[in-house]
Amino acid sequence: MKRIGFTVIAVAAIAACQTDRTFPPGPNAVIQDANHNAGNGFFFWLSPVVKQQSPATQVFSRQLSPAVTITNLCQGGGVVRTFSGADISVSNAAYHVNWRTAEDNLDPACTYRVTVTVGTKLMGFADVDVVSSGRELKNVNTNEFIPLLDDQTLPLQFFIGVGSQCARAGSDCGEGTAHSGQNTVIVSANGQAGVFVPAGAVDGDVTISVESSDERPCIPGLQLEDFPGSTGAVGNSCYDFRTDPPLSQVNELGRFNTNVTVGICPDANAFALDHATLDLLQVFQFDVGREPSIRALDNVSAPFLHCDPHFSPSFGSRRSLFGELAKSLAALISPRPLYASSNRMMFDVGAGGSTDGFSRFTWALPNVESIDFETFRDGSPACASCALTNQFEGFGAVFSFVPLLTTGECSTLGNAQLFLSSPVYDPLEGPVNHSVTSAGLAGGGFCSGTVKLELGSLPSSVTFQARGNNSIAVFPVNAFDASGSPIPDGQITRSNVTTYGAVAGFTGRQETVTISNEGGIARIEIVMNGFIVLMDNLVIRR
Repeated sequence: MKRIGFTVIAVAAIAACQTDRTFPPGPNAVIQDANHNAGNGFFFWLSPVVKQQSPATQVFSRQLSPAVTITNLCQGGGVVRTFSGADISVSNAAYHVNWRTAEDNLDPACTYRVTVTVGTKLMGFADVDVVSSGRELKNVNTNEFIPLLDDQTLPLQFFIGVGSQCARAGSDCGEGTAHSGQNTVIVSANGQAGVFVPAGAVDGDVTISVESSDERPCIPGLQLEDFPGSTGAVGNSCYDFRTDPPLSQVNELGRFNTNVTVGICPDANAFALDHATLDLLQVFQFDVGREPSIRALDNVSAPFLHCDPHFSPSFGSRRSLFGELAKSLAALISPRPLYASSNRMMFDVGAGGSTDGFSRFTWALPNVESIDFETFRDGSPACASCALTNQFEGFGAVFSFVPLLTTGECSTLGNAQLFLSSPVYDPLEGPVNHSVTSAGLAGGGFCSGTVKLELGSLPSSVTFQARGNNSIAVFPVNAFDASGSPIPDGQITRSNVTTYGAVAGFTGRQETVTISNEGGIARIEIVMNGFIVLMDNLVIRR
């Protein structure tokens, strides 16, 4: 039985074949990769398609999900076969697939194109010529004949380097494919940025790229103190995150099914901030196709980045990282101030933000008012015990009190109370501290009721410290938007929960309460019926 063989043809080799047979009408047979015909600079065909080695200067991008498509270039031809997913194996820093040519009834008069894509992006292609020999193909560079595997299988091998999915050479790039049924972690080559995509966030395979940007300003129109870092691949804190295909082509909403975590290491200038200011930093997102186009993300930890104090190398089981090489690069190449600064371990909020879509991201200080209640707006010392209403109106905070009782002294009080809480309710070790709580009786004691905080500026986020007796299972906190509708409990989070021995002898509890609402927060209420809760260290982010 006569077998058929193949030769990969370069433009220079076409003339030599013209005397052997006549080609059907169609494009010239060519090959395209990083070294041929201006192909993707991170894609290389390997032997036997091309007699060349993997580049020594590039890092293999092993977490992509390429597809290999074989088409007939003859007139009226079409797709012959497609390989993807489990069809393509990864080993020895290369992707491998075996094309069993005998299964496809190939026409010796036709030329076939083998194309490699990742998502919608072309990596490269090679045109394969069917010849009369059943045992050989011709190497495009050397003209040497190489036997086909088992006389009928063409082993296709290729290398894809980190950077193939990014727009610019020389950027800090990370890339990979997120799959619907598993957690995926993708970190840039220098370890400065990355993303965690939880299982179920996408319905099918989506290629993701993370790339540093040298555009300045990083976010046009951001009227805040920002920390984009330096330009270039090292020390940059301005990043573009993309999906291929775009999420707008993946589902009707054009968003992830569940939020993903975007992580970016702040630059060294940010880590030079004092602890209190550092913890106010937020990741800001710039999305031209969304209103508002600039928004602050809810702070979350990014334990897949070394700069996050919650760093966990095992974060995200079944993670899709570049492997140990990426970890080593992160440790060796990332800016040293991120790892050496003593402030880093005090970066309590983590190094990430939660979002349902991709675009441009960087760090900035939001428009923030911080109130510690130790001084009034004019700088004068706070009182030991006094009625509190509009003394902090200049900060955008007005307090009031709604009594539970309808008779007696408490029923006549409409103000909250600012008082020196440290002698009784605060930790034994101090410090001297003022807090806000329910209305106080003239002879001592407190009234049952609700402390209200009105926020005329409709901030997107409010944080404060709540303290009280640990026997109170939950400090009752409610929040409302501008229409008076309750803000869901899921948008009221409690963190940094600790207990302490109070001066008065009971066990106290303190926790950080954070309320977030993109449409604005108009009012916060703390219910104090039969007990008191202390509000302190109020931070209002607009």
